[in-house]
Amino acid sequence: MRYRYDLFPQNGENSFLDKKTKQRFERNVKYLLLKLNIKGEEEREVSLESCLLIAVGMATFLIGRPEWKLPLPDEIVVLPGDRIVKDLKNGKGKVELAALSSRETLYLTKKNLAHSFYRFSDGYNNIFHEIAHYFDAEDRSIDGTPSFQRFLSEHKENAYEYKLQWKNALNNEFEKLRRGELQLRPDAVKNIGEFFACATELFFEDPKKLIIMSKELYSLSQSFYNFDPLELLQTGN
Repeated sequence: MRYRYDLFPQNGENSFLDKKTKQRFERNVKYLLLKLNIKGEEEREVSLESCLLIAVGMATFLIGRPEWKLPLPDEIVVLPGDRIVKDLKNGKGKVELAALSSRETLYLTKKNLAHSFYRFSDGYNNIFHEIAHYFDAEDRSIDGTPSFQRFLSEHKENAYEYKLQWKNALNNEFEKLRRGELQLRPDAVKNIGEFFACATELFFEDPKKLIIMSKELYSLSQSFYNFDPLELLQTGN
């Protein structure tokens, strides 16, 4: 398997991560494989490959924040195909989705999960997107701003002020998107929560594109996740 940061290198290639970080990352992947409740439709068995992709995606958030406990759903259901069909409220039809999450369950499709990791640099990654939503929802409001407790990791004495700065900066960038000054995937314009999730996808998937498009968005993401994927990729070249 070839992943974005060559975390599992093949053919003798070197990992982009230093030895200590790589070992910690692989321990986190193994831990998540044991901890996550991953199942298939109607309790069908899920392939090891799909389970590994899920664990790798989630462990990526811990590269810069090894002390964090990830906001995880009670279960993850991997469905066949590439779309999830959801009934709209009041019987107004159906909608097809690449992924669907609630506090209890994260639904993924096998095809989109594979696409997320084998076609990197396109800005699409279901795991990065959905876990960003879980970070956003920790304070029970989907507003693109993670919970206060997350900001305490880096800003113990002025966490409230920093959270306010984050919210203002993110809203400013969202308004730029709505004016057509930024280009993210189409879902990003729906609301500020989708904007945060799509920005997180691009931050991990194509950091060079994000920093060229918006240094502010890149800086916000880099500070929150305590991680600089652009520096990591430059080191690996």
